[in-house]
Amino acid sequence: MTFRRIFKSRQLASKLRDANGKPLPIHQALFNADQDANVTHLSMMGIHLASVNSKSLVSEVMAKKSSSLIRWVPFVPKGSLFPSEGEDESKYRLIVRQAMRKDHVATMNSLVKERSKFLLDYLNQHPVIDDVYSFALQQTSKCVGILTYGNTAPDSITDPVDMTFSRMAVSVIPMLRFIPLFGLRKAYKEGQKHSASINAHLEQIKKDNKEGANEKDFCLLTQMHRANEANGNIISDKELLSNAFGMGVGGNDSTASAVASVLFMLAEHPACQQTLRKEIQDATDLDHNSLKKLPYLHAVIQETLRLFPPFSSSLVRYSEKDEIIDGINIPAGLGVIPCLVAANRNIVDFGDDAHEWKPERYLDGSSAPAHVSFGVGPRSCIARGLALSILRQWIADIVSSFEITRTDNK
Repeated sequence: MTFRRIFKSRQLASKLRDANGKPLPIHQALFNADQDANVTHLSMMGIHLASVNSKSLVSEVMAKKSSSLIRWVPFVPKGSLFPSEGEDESKYRLIVRQAMRKDHVATMNSLVKERSKFLLDYLNQHPVIDDVYSFALQQTSKCVGILTYGNTAPDSITDPVDMTFSRMAVSVIPMLRFIPLFGLRKAYKEGQKHSASINAHLEQIKKDNKEGANEKDFCLLTQMHRANEANGNIISDKELLSNAFGMGVGGNDSTASAVASVLFMLAEHPACQQTLRKEIQDATDLDHNSLKKLPYLHAVIQETLRLFPPFSSSLVRYSEKDEIIDGINIPAGLGVIPCLVAANRNIVDFGDDAHEWKPERYLDGSSAPAHVSFGVGPRSCIARGLALSILRQWIADIVSSFEITRTDNK
């Protein structure tokens, strides 16, 4: 089915026509989308799709038509929230949502703040960072690992997992371990050892929860286990760990990308950086609730996420019947991709200066619409609150402690 969809995509996409019967414009990459066109023909690496490029159409595809346009998640085994649909998705979402309650996120922010101290110590020792993204990824990976598994978890669990090609391949298709190539056997054994450590840690969490000893180790896995028990253990331990792992993996790269983008834009706009620094320094405290009330910090983060969403698109959707989107017939079997970066830069929604970084868009009294970087509808980012908590804390701590400048003239 996977390859048949790819092979048929060119033929189906050739049927895309506007209201005048003309073929839709073709672009070769999401970032090159013609943002004056609400629907375009996307061609990437031999795969042809219909790309929707406005906020309203992204909402239509991801929310209003979510029951008829089904997400395509090839090669990823079921058993967790991300690839699942139907009843399984509802069960997983219930458990994860309860674990991600606002009061839980506020409590877990103490872990975020603790990791921020390590981040600041690192910056004090390394005042020049050549690769900001790699630096951010290193820091967020460890932070997300602790948020997922807790401070008491061994480093072998909370340290970033080296997801090499071999490691990813055998995790998706375990039978590949029998092929004596690419270090597949070694990768499989490493994965099994890592899984055994996590299983043992879950058993300890279950024991501590039963004895009421987990109040100080307030992590996502602890709360997911409690939520599962409160709902009659509707998912298995294996599913519990798969969802915890999925939250961790999903939060690493995206949060690192957001942190790096904010730091870059502040370096590019020193006046904005100074405005933000003054707001932070005038604040009475830099805890979770206080940071949520800082309007310019909120504006800087939201505008950066709008212009540089961690994911340029959402997952491809397919329908078994023809769909009408913005008056254009989408043939059954042709993939539809919500282009988040194009929607966030659409001049109809965000004005002629949509390509410019202007935090003022999101200050009180502004009329700028919300961006779609976290997605919309029933499958929007469930960890949004936790991601924003990390961003607010780390950006506030860095800006209040350092002046951010570029080391080149590029």
